[in-house]
Amino acid sequence: MAALRLDGALLPGRLLSCLDGTLLPGRLLSCLDGTLLPGRLLSCLDGTLLPGRLLSCLDGTLLPGRLLSCLDGTLLPGRLLSCLDGTLLPGRLLSCLDGTLLPGRLLSCLDGTLLPGRLLSCLDGTLLPGRLLSCLDGTLLPGRLLSCLDGTLLPGRLLSCLDGALLPVVQLPPSWASLVVMLGLVFAPPAGPLVSWIPWVSECQTSADV
Repeated sequence: MAALRLDGALLPGRLLSCLDGTLLPGRLLSCLDGTLLPGRLLSCLDGTLLPGRLLSCLDGTLLPGRLLSCLDGTLLPGRLLSCLDGTLLPGRLLSCLDGTLLPGRLLSCLDGTLLPGRLLSCLDGTLLPGRLLSCLDGTLLPGRLLSCLDGTLLPGRLLSCLDGALLPVVQLPPSWASLVVMLGLVFAPPAGPLVSWIPWVSECQTSADV
């Protein structure tokens, strides 16, 4: 069941999928406009909810000012925060149960654990070679995607903008990434916007088959 064409465009009526066109069971699914499926957050291919995963209230709505929760309504420590409108905080990092933000950290895996040295940036805003980029002040670029320093994409991963829109698959040449690091800038080159992977991926690796 393919959801993405080779050019990265979505096929109408399909959910987001891996770059190879397959669906990820138990992963975050969304509508074509980038919004979440009504009454669902995490769902299996049959539409059922996964107990103990990141969910909202039993009716599928988000708890205003709350963290996403389990089916029993309890909060999961170290999970993703949402704003009052249910969206993620643009330009902010993910935070803990007490509502405080974790400077210089991003949540990585779906279980909310932090993977040191995987996602960036450091507290002083410096960039770690071979890691994912953020702005030099540690904030994220609203409406932009994160990219590996070599500009390559990881196969079989979902693409998503911070503003919820979808971008075509674009591959940056290494020369651009080097310039980004040297100048201390994060920007979109003429060839297209920066691209990224979803937080559950592991180590950033170069891929020539995207």
